[in-house]
Amino acid sequence: PWIRPLANAYSYDDADMLHDMLGHVPFLLDRRFTSFIHQLGRMVVDSDFNEEVTEMVNRVYWRTIEAGLVLEDGVPKVYGAALLSSLGESVRSVHPAIPKIPFSFEECISRSFFYDREQDDYFLLKSFDEFPTIISQLREHLTLSQTNHC
Repeated sequence: PWIRPLANAYSYDDADMLHDMLGHVPFLLDRRFTSFIHQLGRMVVDSDFNEEVTEMVNRVYWRTIEAGLVLEDGVPKVYGAALLSSLGESVRSVHPAIPKIPFSFEECISRSFFYDREQDDYFLLKSFDEFPTIISQLREHLTLSQTNHC
């Protein structure tokens, strides 16, 4: 459905209009986000949808754009679209008992994530200005990986 039933306001497994309007659209006004998302997509397309590239990009995308947290005045804040569109996971993700990992590219690509349930832990950016560094690290990782496969 394009709009989730009221009974699913606390959490919802499928992206709908609320997910897009609350979670994605506001951030598309920020060039840091649009550049980050564009560059992630470009990597997949330029690799001709290589499975390894797609998997790495998917992990970075999910742990940032969908389920990311960012520090604001020293306090973790929700910005990931999957979190913003799920009241339950939004509240849970910033609870002090839930692990928040300072963003590390290597940690991000080595940890699993879940499409169908709440995450076990969340990555925490210092600021959105980290996006270009994440792109550089991903490119470097993929270049090294391709070099090692030859």
